[in-house]
Amino acid sequence: MHALGLGVVLLVGAWWRLRLIGEDLFGDELATWWDVTSPQSIAGVIRLVSTDAEITPPLFFVLARIASWFGHSAEMMRLPSLIAGLLLIPVVYVWGRDIASRSVGLLAATIVAVAPFQLYYSTEARAYAVMMLLVALSTVSLWRAVHTQRILWWVGYALCVAGAMYSHYTAIFTLIVLAVWALLACPAARVKVLAANGGAALLFAPWVPSVLRDQNSWTTDILSALTPLDIDSLVRHWTHWSIGYPYAANPPGTIPGWPAVGALAVGLGVGAYSLIRQVRFDLRSPVALTVMLALANPVLALLVSLVGSNVYGPRNLAASWPALAVTLALVALAPRGRARALAVGGVVVCFVTGGALTALRDRGRPRVSEVLRVVDSEAGPRDVLVDGTAVLSPGPASVADTIDHVPIFTVRVGAPEVRDRPFGLGDVRPSPMEVLQRLARDLPAGGRVFWVTPVFKVNPEWLRTAGANVPRQGLAGLFTQSGWRIERRYDSQGGLLKIRLFVLSRARQSS
Repeated sequence: MHALGLGVVLLVGAWWRLRLIGEDLFGDELATWWDVTSPQSIAGVIRLVSTDAEITPPLFFVLARIASWFGHSAEMMRLPSLIAGLLLIPVVYVWGRDIASRSVGLLAATIVAVAPFQLYYSTEARAYAVMMLLVALSTVSLWRAVHTQRILWWVGYALCVAGAMYSHYTAIFTLIVLAVWALLACPAARVKVLAANGGAALLFAPWVPSVLRDQNSWTTDILSALTPLDIDSLVRHWTHWSIGYPYAANPPGTIPGWPAVGALAVGLGVGAYSLIRQVRFDLRSPVALTVMLALANPVLALLVSLVGSNVYGPRNLAASWPALAVTLALVALAPRGRARALAVGGVVVCFVTGGALTALRDRGRPRVSEVLRVVDSEAGPRDVLVDGTAVLSPGPASVADTIDHVPIFTVRVGAPEVRDRPFGLGDVRPSPMEVLQRLARDLPAGGRVFWVTPVFKVNPEWLRTAGANVPRQGLAGLFTQSGWRIERRYDSQGGLLKIRLFVLSRARQSS
């Protein structure tokens, strides 16, 4: 019965992930595209990632490079994450079954299969899903190693620890808690714990010079500055990490929604009450280990952020997520009878609702390709594409560079106009007003402008620095004020951030 349930859970997890894997690249995935497609070999990928232009270890990028042999599509870039995210489901099942029961394992696997956080990172071309899988495998391997003393599990533990560190540096928080627990709770195995971790350290040692470069990278300072460390941010990060979607555009009130959050609160309240009454908390127990691993990244990343660079954000808490799923299952299954049904129902309702909204309601990454298809169907040789979706990325300046579209002349706005090298902080980043002035001067007669931009509230102060008197209506008002006529506009459907296309022509041409 449990095997059948696990099969159904895997099918749902695979179905929902496959619905998301074809979305346009977004954010840091542009850096992955550059890391994977620029070098000519796997060795070249490793050399590139070892520089401070990329501050993540190389394992994921090597796997993505291998996948890219079958094509440079978003799906291939995300294939390692997809496989890792699906494998995590049965691994978490084994974790829960080994320390408690098949029911705990099945509920934990269900949470992993449908949680918005897992759906997102199982379909992102970054290292988090691979890291979570290897952290979970490290835990299962260590648990079996200390109980069976079989050398195979000790070797597996060492390899998984090294692999997790080669995936993402933030795995260190969970791995430290795991190793310390084993040293304190399993005195008979201390020598083997030390030997296994020593072996993992030796395997990781060749990458230490790159770690030092990454710690001194200006990218670290930029990321730290972008995520303020205050109470509001901490609460938002915790909710996006634990029950919601990883990005603020979809807060818990949207995904999974306040009714689902309420159901979870009731369920966990009932479960926690029963668990506290029934269980004598022993720090040497596997339940205690699981709870400590669930808190490892949220607590230790906060402590590091308080004394150094701010590394606190939902994605940097990811290493603790497998343990969080098992912890939630343990709490929900602690009661008996109707109380158990209420607790389990609250947990399942919350995560299934959040997963369904993520996978089935078009709440995912911005759809740049949708508006580019309109450009493909309408643009001519005299027309110009203005790409306002460009970001500060060491790789392609924009998602548009990773999507096949009509090769018309393209102008960047708000990001460096470079393509053949990583950007520099001193690169020129033209403002909307500067671009409009350039187009007014250089656009061929009869030509139109296809202006692609995310839909968000434009900062008037930023635009005024270019000498514009920006009206309240933002970009549309700036176009009109600058002598342009908006022929039409088109908005993408769905996505956490709407993408808008303005088709512009010079107003004087229509007079």
